[in-house]
Amino acid sequence: MLMMQISALREFTRRLGRVERTMSAMLETAQSYLERFHNAMDAEDVGGFHQPSDEE
Repeated sequence: MLMMQISALREFTRRLGRVERTMSAMLETAQSYLERFHNAMDAEDVGGFHQPSDEE
């Protein structure tokens, strides 16, 4: 009985490790996208992506 519980606990910790790695990768990707968005917004503020308005 104890050996089965230990085996189950080991499997559970392995799965948690996989979940942690997946979540970490997702957060890194989200951070990368947010940095790109922030950089694009900064470029727009200084005229890098200025689009002429309809009034011109």
